[in-house]
Amino acid sequence: MVVFAGLDAQGQLATLVPVVANRAAEALLNQSRVAWLSQPLEQAGLSWLSPLLYQQARRLLTTGPSSPVQPSAIESPAAPAGWIEVVSQPLGDGQHLLVSLTALTADPPSALAQPQGTRYFEALAANMPHMGVLVVNPRGTIEQAFGLLPGLLSQRQPEALPGQTLLELVLPDYRSDWERYLTTTLRGESHFFSDHWNAWRCECYVGPVPGVDGEVDGALVVFRNVTEQYRQQQALQALNQALVESNQRLERFAAVASHDLQEPLRKIQLFSQLLQQRAAGRLEAADLDRLNRMHAAARRLRELIESLLVLTQVSGPAPVKTLVDLAELTLTVISDLSVRIEEQSALVEVVPPLPPVLGDAPQLRQLFQNLLSNALKFTAPEVAPRVVIQARLVAASTVLDLGLSSQFTYVEVSVSDNGIGIGAADVTSIFGWFSRLHGRQRYEGSGLGLATVKQVLDNHGGSVRVESQLGVGTTMRVYLPVAPVVGSAES
Repeated sequence: MVVFAGLDAQGQLATLVPVVANRAAEALLNQSRVAWLSQPLEQAGLSWLSPLLYQQARRLLTTGPSSPVQPSAIESPAAPAGWIEVVSQPLGDGQHLLVSLTALTADPPSALAQPQGTRYFEALAANMPHMGVLVVNPRGTIEQAFGLLPGLLSQRQPEALPGQTLLELVLPDYRSDWERYLTTTLRGESHFFSDHWNAWRCECYVGPVPGVDGEVDGALVVFRNVTEQYRQQQALQALNQALVESNQRLERFAAVASHDLQEPLRKIQLFSQLLQQRAAGRLEAADLDRLNRMHAAARRLRELIESLLVLTQVSGPAPVKTLVDLAELTLTVISDLSVRIEEQSALVEVVPPLPPVLGDAPQLRQLFQNLLSNALKFTAPEVAPRVVIQARLVAASTVLDLGLSSQFTYVEVSVSDNGIGIGAADVTSIFGWFSRLHGRQRYEGSGLGLATVKQVLDNHGGSVRVESQLGVGTTMRVYLPVAPVVGSAES
């Protein structure tokens, strides 16, 4: 038969209308020519033939008459064996196609319905028990079904689905969406999405299946049941949210407790100091010792509260980062500790240059103040502390063992001392809250200094490495990102 190809104003195929047909075509289609000649295919009772002819027409009108013509087979409600072969070729005027129809004596399965493809899908369903597969032809009829199918369908037994229309099986609430998926897939589009169907959480792929002629021969639908993974993910998110809220409550408690404890503690210190000054001459030695102990305990408690408040502050929201001059910041920290440095006859050497970094100046100041304080504090008796501070730029490859991003260049700032050192077994525990390696009688402190250092580094995307030898000294190497690596996605 001869089919007229009507084009729209943009030159795209808009309609196909049979205009000439012989008796053989009439007999093969099992309809009188009067019923369907001069009418669009989709209105002439030939809607089952329409998708295939539109595919062939678009291809032939695009590539021209010199392109090879590949026959295609389609299920026919009128053909004796249920299948006909369709071959289309342009007549040369750019608006008409000659369509040849031949009845087949056996079913010509599609590429995905061939035995080899069947074995692949059966193996897939057997080895991946949470997966189901549907093969759908251009008419929307299920050719094959395998595996575990979701509650999206009114029937879920794979052996009962071939020959049924997919959209008729889809539950009414989801039918309009799936009509869109199938329509666009038969035009060559692919879809990947996740959805809930009854008790299922499912990942789904709907994609075109190319035929031997390169045109879309049907649709492949793959379902994957991820209900258990989704529940675990939801449970993990709930736990994470609970942890965030718990941390927020803890931070609020620490801040309120720190502030509320400051005032009564100041009174304890004030009154104990007044007693020391005014009643020292009238107290026995034992009573004076108790008073001194009370005053020292109040001082330690105040130091602990101040340390806890600092740690709470650096554990809060992400800091606003600006360009920080490390050289100037280091000199400020040394000035803050100048009295202590002088009292201990310490030598603090800064080796230039110290490059600028992007960060929060108050937090970085607290970080280096804690490191320098520890370097001055943990020294052997009668040994004058010597501290060396220096910096260098290092490649990302040198810090990958610390879990840092490979997208940045880092500045390594080392603080080295000649102190008592840290045992190898204790290196991993010194950054915990209230971590102390020595008694208060020997070295005072809250046990929160290095925990604060670790938190500040976490806030800045940095890390720390500890090198130490008992009786020789310790080097704290802190790493802070300074610039993205050239050519990286973040640069």
